[in-house]
Amino acid sequence: MSEVRATATTFNIGSDEIIRSVSKLVMIEPRRYALMGMLHSQGLNFQIEPSVVNVTGSPISVKIVSNPKFEMQRDTIEDIKTTVTTEAAADATSLVVADGGLIPKYALLYIPRTGEIVRATAVTANTATIARATSGTTAAIILADDDVIIMDSAYSENEVSGDISFHNTEFDFNYTQISREPYGNSRTEQGTVKYGIDNSYDRKKKFSLIKLLRRNNGTMWLGGRSIDTSINYRTTGGVLSFIDTDNVYDVNGSLTQAEFEYWMRKYALAYNNTKKTLFACSKLIERITSWATDKQISVSTAQVVSLGLSVKTYHTAWGDLDIVYEPYFDEITSGANPLSTYGVCLDLSFVKLVYFVNGVLKADDDIQENDRDGRKGEWLMEFGVQVDNPKSHAIIRGV
Repeated sequence: MSEVRATATTFNIGSDEIIRSVSKLVMIEPRRYALMGMLHSQGLNFQIEPSVVNVTGSPISVKIVSNPKFEMQRDTIEDIKTTVTTEAAADATSLVVADGGLIPKYALLYIPRTGEIVRATAVTANTATIARATSGTTAAIILADDDVIIMDSAYSENEVSGDISFHNTEFDFNYTQISREPYGNSRTEQGTVKYGIDNSYDRKKKFSLIKLLRRNNGTMWLGGRSIDTSINYRTTGGVLSFIDTDNVYDVNGSLTQAEFEYWMRKYALAYNNTKKTLFACSKLIERITSWATDKQISVSTAQVVSLGLSVKTYHTAWGDLDIVYEPYFDEITSGANPLSTYGVCLDLSFVKLVYFVNGVLKADDDIQENDRDGRKGEWLMEFGVQVDNPKSHAIIRGV
C-alpha cells in the first residue's frame, strides 16, 4: 500500500479543474467538512494569491489501497500499570494481578498505597512470585484493587535474560465505499442568462462537490462497516466506531476547566503524541473560550488555516490540542448521546483517508445519454477510513 504523492501544481480557483493529478483536492468551503479538510491538507503547503493557489508537499493523511478490504494496525505501547486482584499478606510471596503479561522477569513493582517495592522473580499467567520489601522499603498488606506500577528490571550479575515478551501484531479492518454525486443541467438552462444568477454547468459541478464532501464527512464520523456480497456493495466504518470505548468520557452536562484538563491528561493526551487535534461542537468551543486565558490558547500556524479552517491551540503542561470547529456535530441534536455535545480528539498521524487505487476523487464529464437535451457529469470516489492505535484517540461528550 503506497501513499498518494503530490507534485507542485498551480491552478486557477475559478477554473473547471478543481482536482489535480495526484493529491489534490482544492478545498471548497472546508469549514463545512472539517475532518475531510484536515485529512486532505495534512502535509500540504498552500500559498493563496488573489486568483491562484500554489500547492506543494505530500498529503500524509491520504493513502491508496489496492484491496477494498484493508487492514489497520491496533498495536499500542504496553501499559506500565496493572492492579491487584487478590489481597496479599505482608509476608506473602506471590501476587495476583489483572495482567501478568505486562510484568517482565525480575521487574521491580511499586505499590503506591503502601510505598513498598517488590521484585518479581517469576511470573506464571497472572501470578507473580515476589521478593518483599526490596529497595529499602517495608513490607505491608497489599489489598485487592491496589495499583501496581511496573518499573525497570533488576537482574543479578551474570544472569541469563528472561523470555521474550512476544505479542502477535493485532489488526482490524475496514472497507472502501463507493460514493457518487451526479450533476448537470439542460441545454436551455445552460443558455439562459439571468442577472446575478450563474446557471452554468461548471457552477453546478462545484456545488455538487461540496454536497458530496459534506456527506462523506458524515460517513467518516458515523459510518458502520459492512459488506453485502450478493450485490457487491460495501460501507466503511467511521472514526467513532474504532475509538477505544475506554477512552470515552461523559461530563453529564457540566464541564469545568479543571475537568477538561483532567480529560486531556487522562484520556486525550495519555497515549503517543502530546499534540493532537480536537474536533469540537460549538458548545464545547464556547465553553473552552469562556474560561481560557490568552496564555492557554493561541492561533495555530497550521497550513489548513489558509484554507478557511480556524484552528486554535490549547496549551497545557502535558500537551497541546489544536481545536477545530466541526459543524457536522451541531447537525445531530437528538439521541442518547448527540454529536452536538461532542468533542473528538484524534491523533491525525494515526488517521487516514483511504482511496481505492482507481477510486481517487474525480469528475467524469459528458456522460449523458446520446439523446439527452442537456449535459451530465458525475463526481465519483471509493474511499474508506483507517484508524490505527485506538487508544491514541479520545471522546468527551455530554457538554
